[in-house]
Amino acid sequence: MSSEVIRGTAEMVLELYVSDREGNDATGDGTKEKPFKTGLKALMTVGKEPFPTIYVDSQKENEIFVLSL
Repeated sequence: MSSEVIRGTAEMVLELYVSDREGNDATGDGTKEKPFKTGLKALMTVGKEPFPTIYVDSQKENEIFVLSL
């Protein structure tokens, strides 16, 4: 059973990134390097609790918002 818990914990995503400017819902994976384009795509990949922190970039340069569910 402990190996199942460890495996499940390793697969948990704790942070997702969304960028309207640099993101892509088709090829993005939600990482800082390959963000999603829309918050909807990020939410669709989350599944069940615990929900990750979702970082959404702003229209202003170097500004980011945190979406906590």
